[in-house]
Amino acid sequence: MVAAPKGLSIASLCCGIAAFLGLGFFLLPQLAAVLLGHLALLREPGGRGLAIAGLVLGYIAIAITLLVVIVLGVAFSNADFVTR
Repeated sequence: MVAAPKGLSIASLCCGIAAFLGLGFFLLPQLAAVLLGHLALLREPGGRGLAIAGLVLGYIAIAITLLVVIVLGVAFSNADFVTR
């Protein structure tokens, strides 16, 4: 019996993990994890667990990135910078 290919699922999980290892600053690994995860769910039924893990990590990383951007935006808009 030949194992079903799980390349997209593994790639989704790797991108989700990479987003939390500091490589998610540019939002690329998060988006890749979500995109690959959804593609894997459609094409690779054998890698469903890996695809879901990649999706969860990708969506959580996107939420954290957006939260950090919002907090920094509010902090900088309320900061009193001294200009000379």
